[in-house]
Formats: sequence, C-alpha cells, structure tokens
Amino acid sequence: MHAMIRSDVSRLVFHVFSARPGGRALAAVFAACAACAAPGADAPAAAGSAAKAAPVDALVARVNGEAVTIADVMREIQPAISSVRRRPDAPRDEEELFRAAFREALDGIVDRRLVVQKYWEGEQRLPPHAIDRTTAEILEDRYGGNIQNLLSDLATERMTYAEWRDKMQERLIVASMRHSFADGSAHVSAAEIAAAYEARKAEFARPARTKVRLASFSGDAAETAAAEAAAEAAESGAEAAFARLAEGRTPGASVQDMGFVLPEEDLAPALAKAVATLADGSASAPVEIGGTWFLVFREESETSDVKPLSEVWDGLRSELLAEKRAAAFRNWIGHLRKEAVIEETLPF
Repeated sequence: MHAMIRSDVSRLVFHVFSARPGGRALAAVFAACAACAAPGADAPAAAGSAAKAAPVDALVARVNGEAVTIADVMREIQPAISSVRRRPDAPRDEEELFRAAFREALDGIVDRRLVVQKYWEGEQRLPPHAIDRTTAEILEDRYGGNIQNLLSDLATERMTYAEWRDKMQERLIVASMRHSFADGSAHVSAAEIAAAYEARKAEFARPARTKVRLASFSGDAAETAAAEAAAEAAESGAEAAFARLAEGRTPGASVQDMGFVLPEEDLAPALAKAVATLADGSASAPVEIGGTWFLVFREESETSDVKPLSEVWDGLRSELLAEKRAAAFRNWIGHLRKEAVIEETLPF
C-alpha cells in the first residue's frame, strides 16, 4: 500500500515538473522527499543522482521567521493528495491536483506552526506528564508495549524517536489550544437544534416497511409443492397455508420470518416485485429464482413517518456543535494569520 501511494506521488511530481526547463532537478527534490515521507518504495530512477545534490531543505515558507522546507511539506503530501481527490471539485489535471495538495499540506503546516507559537508565547503549559502518558498509550495500544516495534516503524519512515515525540507533543499542543481558544466558545441552543430539525426533516424520514414471510421449496417436486401451497393460500388464507408449511410436513419446504423489511433493499428483485403486487394478508404466486421456488406472504405494512426530534436530538446537537467548533477554529486561525508574518516562496 505504501509503495503504491508513494509511486502515485512520484508520478505526479515528475509529470508536473520534469517537462519544464530545469525542472527535472526540482522533480528529483520532490521525489526524494516523497520517498522519505512514505516507507516501502524507491524514488524513481530519474531522481537518483540529481536528488543527492538537490536542496531538500529549500525553504517554501517562513512563519514569523520559522522555516518550512520542501521536506516538511512532502512529509504531509500523501494525505493531502488523498484529501484533494475526495473533493467534489477535485482537479482532473495532475498538475492542478499536485498544486492543490501541496497548498493544502503547506497551509496545514503553517496553521500548526502558528498555534504552537501562540502556545509558547503564553504562560499556560501542558502537564509535564501529558506527553509521557500519550506516548505510553500509543506504545501500548499500537505496539503491545514493545518499544522495538515502534522504533522499527520509525526507522522505516526515516524518523527518529525524538522527532516522533516532538510530533506527538505538537498534536497535544494544537488540541489543547484549539479547546481553549475555539471549541470552548462554541455552544448550540435548543432553538438551533429545533430549527435544524425542521429544516432537515426530509433526512429523518423513515420509509414504510413491510412484514414478510418467505416459503422456499427445493428438490425435484419443488415447483409442484409451491403451486399447491399457493393454491391453499388462495383458498384457506395465507396465514393458514404458511402455518402448515412451517410445521415441516412438506418435503423440501421451509419458512423464514423476515420481519419488517424494505423489500427493494432487503429482498431479491423478483421477490420485491412480488411483494409490491400484494395486499396485506395475502401470498404471491410461485416465484422461481435459480432453481428454487418461493412464495411471499405480505403480512402487514407500516406507514412512512419522520423520526421524532427526541430520537435525533443528540446526533443533531453533535453535528451542529462540531460545525460551530470548526468555524470557531477557522476564525481563530484566520486571526493568527492576520497578525503573523508569513512569507512564501513556492517552487511552482
């Protein structure tokens, strides 16, 4: 998987840069960084000797004087490419795709640098044991407490333990600062939840379900047995006919209570079509599917309705709160950016 992802990154890099005057060396820089960023595959052969002399620490930005290099961005490029590909308006052109992913990765780095810088400007600090506890939990949960397994993974990703620990500390700082400066200011009122419910009622519609029993018939006499059961259902009623089949006296026959279902989603198309033609309390004519014969008993039907507000309240509140927290965080980041000195020197 890592090899496939890294190959994708390298292909994009060479497509974007290698055709340009002097661009092959720059392509080698990016490919070499991509190779460092994801384990398990080699950079393209064309990157080989050129990458050795390439300035992988070339600056792409300064954030209040703090450097961001090509290597920093390329360590983040794979998830950024995946994120851009998931956008409804994802670029089809490979150059535009790479540009968008590079931009997203760089923006994320700049935002985190600003948050961390703001943290060190203040007086509040995380508890001394916080990073130790976090790294210990990761070590236990992901590596069974075996430090050598962690170190082996880090070596594969060309990252030292100290670098990994710094990355974990950065995540803790960003989460703590986000809670203090953004999440804590977000609140959702009961009126907002009710308004959202009214506006989105169509999302909470429950389609009408149908209670169904199926009788199946297999064996040499399956078609005849199904026809006889259908005739009995028409004469004596579906309930009585299915009750007799459930007694197990008809060779090759069995009855399954499906409960309430959405026929078009839960049943084979031929059976769903049969259900649609029936009135409640009636059984279908024999239906053949792959050599097995079926009778469908439509017992009763529900009416479609809408989930009550009480049933969706918690989910709606969580959604609205997440949206408000995300908006508050974006606003706070925007404020930090306005106050910051951010210089960019993009390579394209």
